[in-house]
Amino acid sequence: MLKGIQKNVIMIQPKSSNIFERAYFIIKDDKKPSRCDKSEMIKEANRIITDSGILTHKHRKKCPSRFIMFIIGALFGASMIGILWGLMLFLS
Repeated sequence: MLKGIQKNVIMIQPKSSNIFERAYFIIKDDKKPSRCDKSEMIKEANRIITDSGILTHKHRKKCPSRFIMFIIGALFGASMIGILWGLMLFLS
């Protein structure tokens, strides 16, 4: 949140995006939009997005192992309930 500070902000509202509603870029004080080349600003925005790791799929590698652990836990829990239920029927 910017409070009591005047900053140069570029807000982009893509019309064809299903994911993003808008994107904000806050320009450094020493770089004014009128002094920067448009292609330089686009290259820098693309570099920031690439370096942030948003577009990488590193989190997908963890999903199968989490799913497998969930299945193992569910099967273990179900087998423990089955054993306890069988013992209760056998002892009664």
